[in-house]
Amino acid sequence: GGLPPGPPPAPPAAPSAPSAPVAPSALAPGRRLRVHTDLPQLAASLCGRRFELVPRPDADVVWCGEHVRDFAPYEEEGAPCVNQLPQESCLTSKDLLHALLDAGPAPPSPWLPEAYSLPQQLPELLQDLQRRAAAAAPPARYILKPWSSSRCRGHTVTAALATLLGCAANAPHGPRLACRYVDRPLLVGGRKAVLRLHLAVASLSPPVAYASASGWYMRVSRAPFAGASDSDAEAHLTRGRYAGADEAVLPAAEAVRLLEEEHASLRGRWGEVWRRISGVLGRLVALLASRAAEGSRLARGGGRAAYGVDLLLAEGPGWRGGEEVDA
Repeated sequence: GGLPPGPPPAPPAAPSAPSAPVAPSALAPGRRLRVHTDLPQLAASLCGRRFELVPRPDADVVWCGEHVRDFAPYEEEGAPCVNQLPQESCLTSKDLLHALLDAGPAPPSPWLPEAYSLPQQLPELLQDLQRRAAAAAPPARYILKPWSSSRCRGHTVTAALATLLGCAANAPHGPRLACRYVDRPLLVGGRKAVLRLHLAVASLSPPVAYASASGWYMRVSRAPFAGASDSDAEAHLTRGRYAGADEAVLPAAEAVRLLEEEHASLRGRWGEVWRRISGVLGRLVALLASRAAEGSRLARGGGRAAYGVDLLLAEGPGWRGGEEVDA
């Protein structure tokens, strides 16, 4: 369903006269929607009479897997709609996403963990570790991931200073984001579970986006979480197919049933949980909309994109492991 708008990451600009929304070219009765794509799976699925696969210059809709480098042609009136947005790196790059959300209005979201972009923010990370040591606090664990497109490569879970320093100095997979680890995730059958959601953005001016309350699925890790060592990828990661392993995947209805069976605090409350999830997704859309160029044809619907969102549920406000945090 449609998402509630999240709080804007920055104060909105002064209002201006609204521009007309953009839609694919009006189709005459009986004319098929002309689509250009470089994705074989998509091409194979558009076999119905409503669609026609055409070269890019003749398309009503361009849906491509390769990154669009030049968006100027899609800003022209009469241009095809495209499945990407110029500013979407603020969602798809982990370092930029965290930096922009962290810079949003106070108070910060309780679901946003502290994170450090390495190697640039290594001094700040070391200061935090020193502060914790001085306060005799237990060591904090971090999960380090490449900024984008890592496909589970270069992921490290650690609380060891030597490992953090080594990851910052040695970056075979590029710069990484050191994100505070969720020590108390909500488990299914004793295993870590991640919700895979799909977010469809139809317009940024005004913001219009959709997420299916029943079309998501859950991935479950291949090894039990309790007692797992930091190096046990099968306990900490739910993605297996990139390494050639099978993945345990549950449809939404089955995932909700198991969550409610295993966690008494969730019984009969999934609707409330979904509303909170929708609020998080709404904030992501607001962030995307805040970076759209005013009056842009792409923002008015000329760019329509779909994103996969991995969401991890935690046991409660103490998800950082032994610390008291505000919920």
